[in-house]
Amino acid sequence: MNNIYISHAYFQLLQRYLHRQNRLDVLSSAHQAQLEQLAQQKPLNKAPLTNFNAMLHDVESAKMSDTLYWDIAQNLELKHFGLVGYISSHAENLFEATQYIEKYGSLIIESQPETSIHLAHNTREAMLTWPRWQAECTALNEINLFSIHRMIQQYVPQPDAHYLRIEVAHAPQMPIKYYQSIFNCPVIFNSPHYAFVYAQTSLNTALAQPDQTLIDLLSQQAEQYLAQQNSTQLTLKQQIEALLLPLLKQGLPLPNLQQLAQRFHLSVRSLQRKLAMENLIYRQLIEQLRMQVCLQLLQQQQMTFTDLALHLGYADQSSLGRAFKKNFGHSLGQYAMVSAQSGSKFVLTTHHQDLDF
Repeated sequence: MNNIYISHAYFQLLQRYLHRQNRLDVLSSAHQAQLEQLAQQKPLNKAPLTNFNAMLHDVESAKMSDTLYWDIAQNLELKHFGLVGYISSHAENLFEATQYIEKYGSLIIESQPETSIHLAHNTREAMLTWPRWQAECTALNEINLFSIHRMIQQYVPQPDAHYLRIEVAHAPQMPIKYYQSIFNCPVIFNSPHYAFVYAQTSLNTALAQPDQTLIDLLSQQAEQYLAQQNSTQLTLKQQIEALLLPLLKQGLPLPNLQQLAQRFHLSVRSLQRKLAMENLIYRQLIEQLRMQVCLQLLQQQQMTFTDLALHLGYADQSSLGRAFKKNFGHSLGQYAMVSAQSGSKFVLTTHHQDLDF
């Protein structure tokens, strides 16, 4: 399963956890910069799951807690679920709430239809379930289990009394006693799917804050976002730009082609084929992004040309100067002088795709 995109709310959740622990330092410099950038955006925006997993790897390596994913989920607020959280928490009963989660769940995690969350029930049991995913999704699913449980705790009276069991498609990520303590019911691991299983009668349980007027209003917004989501997908270029721009702005090293392929869980040859399909050459894309950030930093007038060159990853000022003149037809000095006098803009020459700054 490829191209899983998750809500920026996950990055907000991770950032909040690390802030509360005063341990942002467990992230690499690159991941700190990326987390800062992603956590500032709206929950409905999305980023590749691979970015989140890379940050989690840093945190896991620090061995901060035996119950790491539960501790992260403890920082959850309703806003982290965005429209999905606000709509489902104001439903009339548990059945309606799970229906809304099923309907709008892709606003939180965007993947393939066959991997979506859905509601299943018979005369005895009801379950909110989603299929087993690839191994790279284990941490995400662990956090999802705890996050859904946290939301149920907040809006369903005596939530633990309604669970028959919890089914988990992966192996335990912490001692089993912790799962049993958290959910207060049997927990089955290595199941064919993930599921919160209730007695059928529990679906009639009233929620604490029903508000149909609010649901009607928010559902209209959710439908609009779903329509937009279904009509647009991030291109490979957009994914790479989202990865590289925060690094360039922070003056951090950029991944080489092999490292980029690893980040997207591709072989180098597969990545090269995908780049070719979009008529992209990685080194040229890096050059374009460097020039984009270069102009932004020049306009701030806070760096010498030498410092700017090193910040952008060039060996020296001369290398930056040659690249700048090749792209814009003007030297760094000419740009600085004209920009200071008139606020003029430059565009990339026809050697590359035109970009206006």
